[in-house]
Amino acid sequence: MANLTISLWEVVEPTELPKSLEMTMAMKAILKSRKAQITPRFLDFSNEILTLTANNLEKFKDDLDFLREMSELPKHLSKNESPVLDLSLPQKEFTFFLTEVIKIANHYNVVILLEDLWFAFLPQDVIYPVDAREKWQQINSEADATPFDTIENLQNWAKDKITQLVSKYGFEPVSDDFPRTHMTYKDTFYYQRKVSIGTQLIGIHLYNYPSKYEEDRFRMVVLGVIYATELLEIYNKFIVSCRDTDRHALYYNTGDYNSYREGDIHTKADFYCKHLFKRLERELILNTMNIGSTLEGLKKLGISSTKALILNYLLNTLNYETQQNIVLMTPQKKELAEEFLKLFYYIQEQQMIAKKEKN
Repeated sequence: MANLTISLWEVVEPTELPKSLEMTMAMKAILKSRKAQITPRFLDFSNEILTLTANNLEKFKDDLDFLREMSELPKHLSKNESPVLDLSLPQKEFTFFLTEVIKIANHYNVVILLEDLWFAFLPQDVIYPVDAREKWQQINSEADATPFDTIENLQNWAKDKITQLVSKYGFEPVSDDFPRTHMTYKDTFYYQRKVSIGTQLIGIHLYNYPSKYEEDRFRMVVLGVIYATELLEIYNKFIVSCRDTDRHALYYNTGDYNSYREGDIHTKADFYCKHLFKRLERELILNTMNIGSTLEGLKKLGISSTKALILNYLLNTLNYETQQNIVLMTPQKKELAEEFLKLFYYIQEQQMIAKKEKN
């Protein structure tokens, strides 16, 4: 997982500045497909970024990847491959760096898109979307805060922030009768939400990663599970050999992400940017849970072949071509393959019955 990345481009006419985050993202996509001559004014802007970096080498001295990218910036710009410049933010001083770049960009009609967080910064102190300003102020207010010294301090501080964010989307702390199949992490915050197709689960696990060679690092795992009642009733009836932890419509886990150092939480700003607003809100809630709150949405997200068979059946989209594609992905284990075939024949039978009743 790379660092947070910003995209920058010049808008020559102020009237052409985008009017929303969606328009900003669309503008980037269009410009990316074009070749354009870099203007002298944009080169001046880039030189000011290089000066900013050179004047603050002490802040970035441990971030060799960032300094290497900065040193290669003139060469990159000379190629004139695209009017959009993509830059990786530094690891530990990204709030300072981005704040200063925003100030510089205001003088050059340069748009800044932080797509990882769905933030856009435009001249005249414009920020998209509406709630981005409050989030950015929240991140900035914690930029110089003292780093966490224990995992307990991080957990105590973060719990309220997590609860506030997930409650905005209708998630509440799990009830006593919630199925505990996927609640395997200790010292984890779990939340649930009822949706039209069943129930959704979110789990947040904050932990320290001890190292013999350097200071311990704090990390965060984000877990998401979607239980679709109608789908699972059929699945559980035929698929009996799988583990209990596989009995879900969709499973999301950022555990692998945390094996990389980019997942480390050095500061409160790290927590907000890398995890709370990016991993939890954007990627899990907005891009997964909200989409997967209907059967149609689950299909867009993509699920295992066995569950896809049931899902297409429930959506009345199980035509011959879809059946063949799903069968080609039949589980290889003997027990699962046999159970899949029983499920397949059952669904075919139900389709035939429904067709006769319709006629």
